[in-house]
Amino acid sequence: MFMADRMLVLGPTGRVLQEGTPNEVYSAPAHPFVAAFFGEVNRIDGIAQGGIVETVLGPVPVPGWSDGSLVAVVFREHAIELGSAGCPIDILDARPLGRDTFVKFRSEVGGEAVFRCRHPGVLPSVIGTKIRARIKPDEAFVYRMDDLPAA
Repeated sequence: MFMADRMLVLGPTGRVLQEGTPNEVYSAPAHPFVAAFFGEVNRIDGIAQGGIVETVLGPVPVPGWSDGSLVAVVFREHAIELGSAGCPIDILDARPLGRDTFVKFRSEVGGEAVFRCRHPGVLPSVIGTKIRARIKPDEAFVYRMDDLPAA
């Protein structure tokens, strides 16, 4: 991220959504649009209940948030872990690219949403294989829908 010392991210309406160093903006995006500014993201909308948001890819903590708050859980491709933990998935596509495999999948539990992840290493013959996926909660960004300004 050698683009600048500081940057402004403008939303599609021209509104400034975040200002900071490139690393600050990447590491702590202030808006889902900002999170997607650096590349493709996955998103699951949910409801805070008891300090967590239950998603099809596992719980994400939201300590101190009011029960019933509408939230958006946004996470990058590398924030999904494939393996033996999490929710069962159907792999739709897997493409090795260098040291990583880019995987497109759907949760067996949660309906029609399609997710994309970047798995370190090569996944041999994964299409049709039973595997599980989970969000790495510390790498997810959670936004209160009521607090978000229009992009």
